[in-house]
Amino acid sequence: MTMHRKPVVIIGSGLAGYTLVKEIRKLDASQPLLMITEDDGCFYSKPMLSNALSQQKSPDRLIQSSATEMAEKYQLNIISNSKVIELFPESHELLLDSGERIQYQQLVLATGASPRQLPPDSVHIDVADGDILSVNSLEHYRAFHQRLDSVEHVCVIGAGLIGCEFANDLLVAGKQVSLISNTPLPLHRVIPSAMSEALLEELKLLGMHWHCETSVQAIERDASIGLQIKLDRHQINADLVLLAIGLEVDLTLATQARIDVSDAILTDGYLQTSVADIYAIGDCAAVCGVNQKYVMPIMHAARSLASTLTGQPVRVNYPVMPVMVKTPAYPIAFTPLSNHNSPITEVVEASSTGAGLRALYHDADKRLTGFALSGDLTKERQTLLKQIDIV
Repeated sequence: MTMHRKPVVIIGSGLAGYTLVKEIRKLDASQPLLMITEDDGCFYSKPMLSNALSQQKSPDRLIQSSATEMAEKYQLNIISNSKVIELFPESHELLLDSGERIQYQQLVLATGASPRQLPPDSVHIDVADGDILSVNSLEHYRAFHQRLDSVEHVCVIGAGLIGCEFANDLLVAGKQVSLISNTPLPLHRVIPSAMSEALLEELKLLGMHWHCETSVQAIERDASIGLQIKLDRHQINADLVLLAIGLEVDLTLATQARIDVSDAILTDGYLQTSVADIYAIGDCAAVCGVNQKYVMPIMHAARSLASTLTGQPVRVNYPVMPVMVKTPAYPIAFTPLSNHNSPITEVVEASSTGAGLRALYHDADKRLTGFALSGDLTKERQTLLKQIDIV
Protein backbone atom coordinates (compact mmCIF):
# COMPACT_ATOMS: atom_id res chain seq x y z
CA MET A 1 0.00 0.00 0.00
CA THR A 2 1.42 3.37 -1.08
CA MET A 3 1.30 6.09 1.55
CA HIS A 4 0.29 9.56 0.46
CA ARG A 5 3.30 11.86 0.64
CA LYS A 6 2.89 15.40 1.85
CA PRO A 7 4.46 18.00 -0.43
CA VAL A 8 7.56 20.06 0.01
CA VAL A 9 5.99 23.52 -0.05
CA ILE A 10 7.97 26.46 -1.44
CA ILE A 11 6.72 29.97 -0.75
CA GLY A 12 7.95 32.24 -3.53
CA SER A 13 8.36 31.89 -7.29
CA GLY A 14 11.52 33.91 -7.77
CA LEU A 15 14.94 32.69 -8.81
CA ALA A 16 15.52 30.93 -5.48
CA GLY A 17 12.22 29.07 -5.52
CA TYR A 18 12.39 27.89 -9.10
CA THR A 19 16.08 26.99 -8.93
CA LEU A 20 15.34 24.82 -5.92
CA VAL A 21 12.54 23.08 -7.83
CA LYS A 22 14.89 22.32 -10.72
CA GLU A 23 17.55 20.92 -8.39
CA ILE A 24 15.05 18.74 -6.51
CA ARG A 25 13.78 17.28 -9.77
CA LYS A 26 17.32 16.27 -10.72
CA LEU A 27 17.37 14.09 -7.60
CA ASP A 28 13.76 13.00 -7.10
CA ALA A 29 11.12 12.80 -9.81
CA SER A 30 8.30 11.75 -7.52
CA GLN A 31 8.46 14.01 -4.45
CA PRO A 32 5.27 16.14 -4.46
CA LEU A 33 6.15 19.83 -4.81
CA LEU A 34 3.84 22.77 -4.22
CA MET A 35 4.74 26.39 -4.89
CA ILE A 36 2.72 29.28 -3.50
CA THR A 37 3.26 32.73 -4.96
CA GLU A 38 1.67 36.15 -4.65
CA ASP A 39 2.15 36.89 -8.37
CA ASP A 40 1.33 34.97 -11.54
CA GLY A 41 4.28 32.59 -11.12
CA CYS A 42 5.92 33.15 -14.49
CA PHE A 43 9.65 32.46 -14.70
CA TYR A 44 11.99 35.22 -15.83
CA SER A 45 15.58 36.29 -15.35
CA LYS A 46 15.55 38.84 -12.54
CA PRO A 47 19.15 40.02 -13.20
CA MET A 48 18.03 41.20 -16.64
CA LEU A 49 15.68 43.81 -15.17
CA SER A 50 18.45 46.38 -14.78
CA ASN A 51 19.66 46.24 -18.39
CA ALA A 52 16.46 45.42 -20.25
CA LEU A 53 15.78 48.98 -21.47
CA SER A 54 18.97 49.32 -23.51
CA GLN A 55 18.23 45.91 -25.03
CA GLN A 56 14.74 47.16 -25.93
CA LYS A 57 13.10 44.31 -24.05
CA SER A 58 9.49 44.74 -23.08
CA PRO A 59 8.24 43.08 -19.88
CA ASP A 60 6.64 40.26 -21.86
CA ARG A 61 9.90 39.52 -23.67
CA LEU A 62 11.61 38.90 -20.34
CA ILE A 63 9.26 36.01 -19.54
CA GLN A 64 10.93 32.68 -20.24
CA SER A 65 8.10 30.36 -19.15
CA SER A 66 4.58 30.73 -17.81
CA ALA A 67 3.55 29.17 -14.52
CA THR A 68 1.62 26.50 -16.46
CA GLU A 69 4.71 25.63 -18.48
CA MET A 70 6.89 25.44 -15.35
CA ALA A 71 4.29 23.28 -13.60
CA GLU A 72 4.18 20.83 -16.49
CA LYS A 73 7.93 20.68 -17.00
CA TYR A 74 8.79 20.07 -13.33
CA GLN A 75 5.68 18.16 -12.16
CA LEU A 76 4.93 21.04 -9.85
CA ASN A 77 1.67 22.29 -8.39
CA ILE A 78 1.48 26.09 -8.30
CA ILE A 79 -0.99 28.21 -6.38
CA SER A 80 -0.60 31.69 -7.87
CA ASN A 81 -1.91 35.08 -6.77
CA SER A 82 -2.19 33.80 -3.21
CA LYS A 83 -0.64 34.97 0.03
CA VAL A 84 0.43 32.85 2.99
CA ILE A 85 -0.81 34.67 6.08
CA GLU A 86 0.15 32.29 8.89
CA LEU A 87 2.35 29.27 9.63
CA PHE A 88 1.55 26.47 12.07
CA PRO A 89 4.85 24.62 12.62
CA GLU A 90 3.44 22.23 15.22
CA SER A 91 0.93 20.75 12.78
CA HIS A 92 3.05 21.38 9.65
CA GLU A 93 0.36 23.56 8.13
CA LEU A 94 0.02 27.01 6.62
CA LEU A 95 -2.95 29.28 6.03
CA LEU A 96 -3.67 31.12 2.77
CA ASP A 97 -5.52 34.41 2.47
CA SER A 98 -8.33 32.41 0.82
CA GLY A 99 -8.85 30.55 4.10
CA GLU A 100 -7.42 27.29 2.76
CA ARG A 101 -5.11 25.31 5.02
CA ILE A 102 -2.28 23.32 3.44
CA GLN A 103 -0.13 20.64 5.03
CA TYR A 104 3.56 20.32 4.25
CA GLN A 105 6.29 17.77 4.78
CA GLN A 106 8.95 20.47 4.70
CA LEU A 107 8.51 24.17 4.09
CA VAL A 108 10.93 26.46 2.26
CA LEU A 109 10.73 30.23 2.62
CA ALA A 110 11.93 31.72 -0.66
CA THR A 111 10.12 35.01 -0.20
CA GLY A 112 12.91 37.29 -1.37
CA ALA A 113 13.24 40.91 -0.32
CA SER A 114 11.46 44.15 -1.14
CA PRO A 115 12.87 47.53 -2.17
CA ARG A 116 13.59 49.77 0.79
CA GLN A 117 11.49 52.94 0.80
CA LEU A 118 12.41 56.46 1.85
CA PRO A 119 11.72 56.98 5.57
CA PRO A 120 8.48 59.00 5.85
CA ASP A 121 9.57 60.50 9.17
CA SER A 122 12.56 62.25 7.58
CA VAL A 123 11.55 62.74 3.93
CA HIS A 124 8.42 64.72 3.02
CA ILE A 125 6.66 63.07 0.08
CA ASP A 126 3.71 64.62 -1.74
CA VAL A 127 3.44 63.04 -5.17
CA ALA A 128 1.02 61.04 -7.28
CA ASP A 129 0.96 57.27 -7.54
CA GLY A 130 3.63 56.12 -9.95
CA ASP A 131 5.92 59.12 -9.45
CA ILE A 132 8.29 57.10 -7.24
CA LEU A 133 9.06 53.57 -8.37
CA SER A 134 11.42 50.72 -7.50
CA VAL A 135 12.23 47.76 -9.72
CA ASN A 136 12.79 44.40 -8.08
CA SER A 137 10.35 42.17 -9.95
CA LEU A 138 8.79 41.75 -13.37
CA GLU A 139 5.64 43.40 -12.07
CA HIS A 140 7.70 46.42 -10.95
CA TYR A 141 9.46 46.54 -14.31
CA ARG A 142 6.14 46.46 -16.14
CA ALA A 143 4.97 49.59 -14.30
CA PHE A 144 8.35 51.27 -14.79
CA HIS A 145 8.48 50.43 -18.51
CA GLN A 146 4.98 51.79 -19.08
CA ARG A 147 5.72 54.99 -17.15
CA LEU A 148 8.86 55.72 -19.18
CA ASP A 149 6.84 56.46 -22.32
CA SER A 150 6.03 59.91 -20.91
CA VAL A 151 9.32 60.53 -19.11
CA GLU A 152 12.47 62.37 -20.18
CA HIS A 153 14.37 62.89 -16.92
CA VAL A 154 14.74 60.14 -14.31
CA CYS A 155 16.22 60.81 -10.89
CA VAL A 156 17.83 57.67 -9.49
CA ILE A 157 18.29 57.68 -5.71
CA GLY A 158 21.02 55.32 -4.57
CA ALA A 159 24.43 54.63 -6.14
CA GLY A 160 24.88 51.01 -5.19
CA LEU A 161 24.88 48.11 -7.60
CA ILE A 162 21.28 48.46 -8.78
CA GLY A 163 21.33 52.26 -8.92
CA CYS A 164 24.45 52.29 -11.11
CA GLU A 165 23.12 49.58 -13.40
CA PHE A 166 19.81 51.36 -13.94
CA ALA A 167 21.55 54.71 -14.44
CA ASN A 168 23.69 53.20 -17.20
CA ASP A 169 20.68 51.46 -18.76
CA LEU A 170 18.52 54.60 -18.73
CA LEU A 171 21.30 56.69 -20.26
CA VAL A 172 21.79 54.23 -23.11
CA ALA A 173 18.01 54.19 -23.60
CA GLY A 174 18.16 57.94 -24.22
CA LYS A 175 16.86 59.29 -20.92
CA GLN A 176 18.32 62.13 -18.89
CA VAL A 177 19.59 60.78 -15.58
CA SER A 178 20.47 62.36 -12.25
CA LEU A 179 22.05 60.02 -9.72
CA ILE A 180 21.78 60.96 -6.04
CA SER A 181 23.86 59.37 -3.30
CA ASN A 182 24.79 60.05 0.28
CA THR A 183 28.24 58.63 -0.50
CA PRO A 184 31.19 60.41 -2.18
CA LEU A 185 31.40 57.84 -5.00
CA PRO A 186 29.24 55.19 -6.68
CA LEU A 187 29.71 51.66 -5.28
CA HIS A 188 31.46 53.30 -2.34
CA ARG A 189 33.46 50.82 -0.23
CA VAL A 190 32.31 48.00 -2.49
CA ILE A 191 35.17 48.41 -4.95
CA PRO A 192 38.42 50.43 -4.76
CA SER A 193 37.91 54.20 -4.92
CA ALA A 194 39.97 54.48 -8.11
CA MET A 195 37.55 52.08 -9.78
CA SER A 196 34.55 54.01 -8.44
CA GLU A 197 36.02 57.23 -9.83
CA ALA A 198 36.54 55.62 -13.24
CA LEU A 199 32.96 54.31 -13.29
CA LEU A 200 31.67 57.76 -12.37
CA GLU A 201 33.62 59.42 -15.17
CA GLU A 202 32.27 56.98 -17.75
CA LEU A 203 28.69 57.53 -16.61
CA LYS A 204 29.23 61.29 -16.76
CA LEU A 205 30.47 60.91 -20.33
CA LEU A 206 27.09 59.37 -21.14
CA GLY A 207 25.47 62.50 -19.74
CA MET A 208 24.69 61.56 -16.16
CA HIS A 209 24.39 64.29 -13.53
CA TRP A 210 26.02 63.30 -10.22
CA HIS A 211 24.87 64.56 -6.82
CA CYS A 212 27.00 63.13 -4.03
CA GLU A 213 27.18 63.29 -0.24
CA THR A 214 23.68 64.65 -0.05
CA SER A 215 20.34 63.45 1.24
CA VAL A 216 16.76 63.83 0.04
CA GLN A 217 14.65 66.12 2.17
CA ALA A 218 11.43 66.17 0.15
CA ILE A 219 9.85 65.00 -3.09
CA GLU A 220 6.91 67.05 -4.28
CA ARG A 221 4.97 67.47 -7.50
CA ASP A 222 4.61 70.92 -9.06
CA ALA A 223 1.92 71.21 -11.71
CA SER A 224 4.12 73.28 -14.02
CA ILE A 225 7.58 71.70 -13.68
CA GLY A 226 6.94 68.13 -12.57
CA LEU A 227 8.74 66.53 -9.64
CA GLN A 228 10.87 68.60 -7.30
CA ILE A 229 13.50 66.57 -5.46
CA LYS A 230 14.74 68.78 -2.65
CA LEU A 231 18.18 67.89 -1.33
CA ASP A 232 19.92 69.34 1.70
CA ARG A 233 21.77 71.90 -0.43
CA HIS A 234 19.88 72.24 -3.73
CA GLN A 235 16.95 70.99 -5.79
CA ILE A 236 16.53 68.77 -8.86
CA ASN A 237 13.55 68.77 -11.21
CA ALA A 238 12.68 65.47 -12.86
CA ASP A 239 9.77 63.48 -14.31
CA LEU A 240 10.21 60.26 -12.35
CA VAL A 241 12.09 59.00 -9.29
CA LEU A 242 13.62 55.53 -9.25
CA LEU A 243 14.49 54.31 -5.75
CA ALA A 244 17.51 52.02 -5.45
CA ILE A 245 18.48 52.31 -1.79
CA GLY A 246 18.64 48.64 -0.96
CA LEU A 247 16.37 45.74 -0.08
CA GLU A 248 14.72 44.65 3.13
CA VAL A 249 13.21 41.34 4.14
CA ASP A 250 9.59 41.00 5.27
CA LEU A 251 9.93 39.02 8.49
CA THR A 252 6.22 38.88 9.35
CA LEU A 253 5.68 35.17 8.64
CA ALA A 254 8.94 34.14 10.27
CA THR A 255 8.44 36.08 13.48
CA GLN A 256 4.83 34.93 13.77
CA ALA A 257 6.12 31.34 13.61
CA ARG A 258 8.81 32.16 16.20
CA ILE A 259 11.63 31.58 13.74
CA ASP A 260 14.90 33.27 14.71
CA VAL A 261 15.60 36.38 12.63
CA SER A 262 17.97 39.33 12.40
CA ASP A 263 17.54 41.57 9.38
CA ALA A 264 16.81 38.32 7.50
CA ILE A 265 15.68 34.79 8.37
CA LEU A 266 18.50 33.02 10.19
CA THR A 267 19.53 29.55 9.01
CA ASP A 268 22.35 27.13 9.66
CA GLY A 269 24.66 25.78 6.98
CA TYR A 270 21.94 23.38 5.81
CA LEU A 271 19.49 26.28 5.24
CA GLN A 272 17.46 25.00 8.22
CA THR A 273 15.81 27.69 10.33
CA SER A 274 15.43 27.47 14.10
CA VAL A 275 12.10 25.68 13.59
CA ALA A 276 12.04 22.04 12.52
CA ASP A 277 11.30 21.31 8.83
CA ILE A 278 11.29 24.99 7.85
CA TYR A 279 14.10 26.23 5.61
CA ALA A 280 14.95 29.56 3.97
CA ILE A 281 16.83 30.36 0.78
CA GLY A 282 17.68 33.39 -1.34
CA ASP A 283 17.42 37.07 -0.52
CA CYS A 284 15.31 36.41 2.58
CA ALA A 285 17.89 34.12 4.22
CA ALA A 286 20.95 34.83 6.34
CA VAL A 287 22.95 31.62 6.07
CA CYS A 288 25.15 31.25 9.16
CA GLY A 289 24.44 34.91 9.81
CA VAL A 290 25.36 36.19 6.32
CA ASN A 291 22.76 37.56 3.90
CA GLN A 292 24.05 37.52 0.30
CA LYS A 293 21.63 39.11 -2.17
CA TYR A 294 23.39 37.86 -5.31
CA VAL A 295 22.64 35.19 -7.90
CA MET A 296 25.54 32.78 -7.38
CA PRO A 297 24.87 32.12 -3.66
CA ILE A 298 21.32 31.12 -4.63
CA MET A 299 22.57 28.56 -7.15
CA HIS A 300 24.93 26.90 -4.66
CA ALA A 301 22.37 26.99 -1.85
CA ALA A 302 19.69 25.44 -4.06
CA ARG A 303 21.88 22.46 -4.94
CA SER A 304 22.69 21.80 -1.29
CA LEU A 305 19.14 22.27 -0.06
CA ALA A 306 17.73 20.01 -2.78
CA SER A 307 19.99 17.22 -1.58
CA THR A 308 19.00 17.84 2.03
CA LEU A 309 15.28 17.81 1.22
CA THR A 310 15.60 14.56 -0.71
CA GLY A 311 17.29 12.70 2.12
CA GLN A 312 21.00 13.40 1.78
CA PRO A 313 21.85 16.41 4.00
CA VAL A 314 24.53 18.59 2.44
CA ARG A 315 25.93 21.69 4.05
CA VAL A 316 26.20 24.58 1.61
CA ASN A 317 29.80 25.38 0.76
CA TYR A 318 30.17 28.68 -1.03
CA PRO A 319 33.19 29.07 -3.31
CA VAL A 320 34.59 32.51 -4.10
CA MET A 321 31.76 34.09 -6.07
CA PRO A 322 32.49 37.21 -8.12
CA VAL A 323 29.73 39.74 -8.70
CA MET A 324 29.34 41.12 -12.21
CA VAL A 325 28.22 44.76 -12.37
CA LYS A 326 26.13 45.32 -15.49
CA THR A 327 27.45 48.78 -16.38
CA PRO A 328 28.56 48.42 -20.04
CA ALA A 329 30.04 51.92 -19.91
CA TYR A 330 32.60 50.51 -17.48
CA PRO A 331 32.24 46.77 -16.72
CA ILE A 332 33.22 45.60 -13.24
CA ALA A 333 33.67 42.22 -11.57
CA PHE A 334 34.49 41.93 -7.87
CA THR A 335 34.52 39.54 -4.94
CA PRO A 336 32.60 41.06 -2.01
CA LEU A 337 34.84 42.46 0.71
CA SER A 338 32.41 41.04 3.26
CA ASN A 339 33.89 37.62 2.42
CA HIS A 340 37.09 38.55 4.24
CA ASN A 341 37.31 37.62 7.91
CA SER A 342 40.72 39.22 8.46
CA PRO A 343 42.58 42.35 7.31
CA ILE A 344 43.66 42.39 3.68
CA THR A 345 46.25 44.21 1.59
CA GLU A 346 44.89 45.88 -1.53
CA VAL A 347 47.08 46.48 -4.60
CA VAL A 348 45.58 48.42 -7.51
CA GLU A 349 47.14 48.34 -10.98
CA ALA A 350 46.09 49.77 -14.35
CA SER A 351 45.96 47.75 -17.56
CA SER A 352 48.56 48.35 -20.24
CA THR A 353 45.93 50.12 -22.33
CA GLY A 354 44.75 52.24 -19.42
CA ALA A 355 41.20 51.03 -20.04
CA GLY A 356 40.84 49.03 -16.86
CA LEU A 357 41.98 48.51 -13.29
CA ARG A 358 42.96 45.43 -11.34
CA ALA A 359 42.77 45.27 -7.53
CA LEU A 360 44.16 42.18 -5.84
CA TYR A 361 43.46 41.37 -2.20
CA HIS A 362 46.00 39.38 -0.16
CA ASP A 363 45.90 38.17 3.42
CA ALA A 364 48.71 38.46 5.96
CA ASP A 365 50.39 35.40 4.44
CA LYS A 366 50.32 37.06 0.99
CA ARG A 367 47.77 34.61 -0.33
CA LEU A 368 45.30 35.90 -2.94
CA THR A 369 41.87 36.07 -1.33
CA GLY A 370 39.87 38.21 -3.75
CA PHE A 371 39.89 40.83 -6.48
CA ALA A 372 38.11 43.65 -8.27
CA LEU A 373 38.48 44.06 -12.02
CA SER A 374 37.21 46.71 -14.40
CA GLY A 375 37.22 47.64 -18.05
CA ASP A 376 39.32 45.41 -20.29
CA LEU A 377 40.68 43.51 -17.27
CA THR A 378 37.38 41.84 -16.39
CA LYS A 379 38.46 39.03 -18.74
CA GLU A 380 40.95 37.93 -16.06
CA ARG A 381 38.15 36.85 -13.72
CA GLN A 382 38.34 33.10 -14.34
CA THR A 383 42.13 33.03 -14.23
CA LEU A 384 42.22 34.80 -10.86
CA LEU A 385 39.52 32.56 -9.43
CA LYS A 386 41.75 29.56 -10.04
CA GLN A 387 44.59 31.26 -8.18
CA ILE A 388 42.66 32.01 -5.01
CA ASP A 389 43.73 29.84 -2.12
CA ILE A 390 40.61 29.00 -0.14
CA VAL A 391 41.47 28.23 3.46
